[in-house]
Parts: sequence; C-alpha cells; structure tokens
Amino acid sequence: FSLPFLPLKTSPKQTDTLNEKLRDAKEEIGLLRRSNQPTILPVSSNLQAKFVKGVTEVDVTGTRSDDVAELRSKVAELEKEELEKRWVVKEMSRLELQALLMFMPSYIEYVSDSMNKRPTLLAKIVAACTVGYSNVNGNLKQDVIIMENIFYNCTPSLIYDLKGSNRNRLAEETEEVLLDTNYLNHIVTDPIYLRPHCKTFLREAVNCDTAFLAAQSIIDYSLLVGVCGDRLVVGIIDYIRKFTFDKKVEMIFKTNMIGSAGKMPTIVSPEMYRERFYNQIERYFPLVPDRWTGMGSDLQYNS
Repeated sequence: FSLPFLPLKTSPKQTDTLNEKLRDAKEEIGLLRRSNQPTILPVSSNLQAKFVKGVTEVDVTGTRSDDVAELRSKVAELEKEELEKRWVVKEMSRLELQALLMFMPSYIEYVSDSMNKRPTLLAKIVAACTVGYSNVNGNLKQDVIIMENIFYNCTPSLIYDLKGSNRNRLAEETEEVLLDTNYLNHIVTDPIYLRPHCKTFLREAVNCDTAFLAAQSIIDYSLLVGVCGDRLVVGIIDYIRKFTFDKKVEMIFKTNMIGSAGKMPTIVSPEMYRERFYNQIERYFPLVPDRWTGMGSDLQYNS
C-alpha cells in the first residue's frame, strides 16, 4: 500500500517506464509511426495490448514478416520481464509449508473480507508449491511461495525491514535492505511524518493484520517499507512462521538468560510479538505536527 508522507528531503523520481522501453524496441526495427489513432499491434494477449494502448501505432502493412516476428518477440520479452517484477518467489522449509497450509483457509477468508470490510497491509500470497529440478547431484525439490511484489512499478531509494525490535537489527549502510536500528538512526535527521488519514489507515491496518496473525500463532513477520519519492510503499511480509514448541523453549531460555538486563528476547509469544510490533510501528511513523498539536495536554480535570 502506498502512503504519502512529508520527508525532510526527497529523492529524484524514476522515469524509466515500460512504454519507453517498448517505444525503443519499435524504433530499433523501424516500425514506429506517430499517430492519434488507436493502437494497432499484432499481439494476441490482452496483457500485451494493455502495455502499448494509446502510445503508438504500428503499421504492419507491407512489413516483412521477419520484422513483425521480431516485434512480437520483443513485446513477449517485455511481458515476461514485467511479470517477473510483479511477483516474488521465496524458498520455504517443509515446516513452513505445513504451517502455511494449515492456516490457509483462515487466511483466504481474512483477505477476502478485507477487500470490503477492513484495511490490510498483508502482501498477498498467490501460490505455494514444490519445484523439482535436476543438476549434477541428482533430482532435487524445493518448496517455494509466490507473493506479490509490493514495489512493483516503483523504485525505492531506501528499503527497510522493520520488526519492531532493536536486538541485532543493524545492517551495514551499503546493504540493499536496512533494519530497525538503521531506520531509527536515519529519522533523527530525516524524520518521516504521516498525515492524519494515512496515519489512521496504517494504524488500523497494522492492528487488524497483527490481531489475525496472533490468532494464527504467527510470529517474526516484518513491515517492509520503501521510500519512493514523497511516498512510502509498505506491506507486511514473511508471515508464515509459527510459534512452535521449539520457539517457546527458545523464548523461555533467552528470557532467563537476558531477563536481568531488562531487554526483551527476539523470540516472543504471538501476543507479545504483536504488541511490540504495533507499538513500535506507531512510534516509527509520527503524525505530522500542526498548530493543534499538544493543545490541551497541560489541562487538568477534576473527577
């Protein structure tokens, strides 16, 4: 989901579009002709036709069949490139796949209801499957999950993976994806403020989504945040890890080990994870201050 925000400084907008790529492909083989008429392109797919609608007209009258075939091939390549950007494929362990299949009926019902009843930031899961392949070591299989790419059609200047924890959440600044501590360091000098309607949406979506995930005993999910110009593109990802018995034992052990230091362990129960995640996301994205901010905070009421 995309949220406008008020940054201290804004990165340049990206101008490399699919239409420009397609136009370059047509110019390359000499088939481009400017026109105000509707697009005419020898393609069979609605998706391909949508890419070029209203941009140019291709006149294939008298054109060599080799040129038409080359154009079709280039359009097909662009279509494949676009589809590859649309989805993200991630590896899963066998236990994660089993956990996913167990909560999938509830997940489908929740996402379906969210279309009309409530906001959601969950990056949609579209498929879970086992891929078989062969190499020098023999036949191998890998469980994978296919999810929507929340950065489709945008190029973030910064990407953050936020879990609401500061333990071991610092990445090198050269890394493509930064973590919670990096984000907190950055907003000291470059704060990100949300307008009231965006803050309300974010708060409600995180509240609903985390309540659903906690009910399914899911932990270790993240809020993926991309800074795209003056907008934030956000989505909750990696929500397939169950709070299993071994995770509970790990939580108890780490709590006893570091409890005296006053820090919360990384692995916590689903309800504790939800509470920490919600509270930290609330802090990470403050409301843009205005002339009414703080008004009445010094008033005292007699009961």
